[in-house]
Amino acid sequence: MSATVLPTPSQAPNSPRPRRPFRLPQLGYSYPVVGVLMAAGIGGFAYVYQLVARGMGLVEVHFRFDPEPLTRAGWVIETHVVGAVSSFLLGLVILFLPKGTKMHRQLGWGWVVTMATTAATSFFIRENGQFTWIHSFTALVAVMLPMAVAAARMHYAKIHARFMTALFLGGAFTAGLFTFLPGRLMWETFFAAA
Repeated sequence: MSATVLPTPSQAPNSPRPRRPFRLPQLGYSYPVVGVLMAAGIGGFAYVYQLVARGMGLVEVHFRFDPEPLTRAGWVIETHVVGAVSSFLLGLVILFLPKGTKMHRQLGWGWVVTMATTAATSFFIRENGQFTWIHSFTALVAVMLPMAVAAARMHYAKIHARFMTALFLGGAFTAGLFTFLPGRLMWETFFAAA
């Protein structure tokens, strides 16, 4: 009597794929780590902001939107701001979408373009013709963005995710926060002191 070998589900023609239970999308880092890093970034920013505001003698700072400083800044800075805001918003969406899907790849390429635009335009934004400490984020993006894309192309998903998460937290989130310090253009656009 001969034994009959049944095909495994992967070998069976036209067999439906088994349903996987819903799971939160995987990040390069875990959600608690990203949350702690973002909270630490906001806390650090608030502390530095308070020190700078005290040093400049600013009291009773309040929110108000005045686009005039931004519109007279020139096309390079306007392009930089559009790229930075787009990178931040796209990054937030991508962070919570399922990974590896067609939508993830399409939005990811959009994010790469907006981050590259933000980094490239920042080379032309200088204080008194000099680079400042915030340009270190530009160097970070210039080195890590191609590495993250290469990791994705070679299907090294964990390395890609870690690079992209670090770029989002460092390049889009942290650098973006520090553009709101007193005396900088975004502060003049969104805040005023009594």
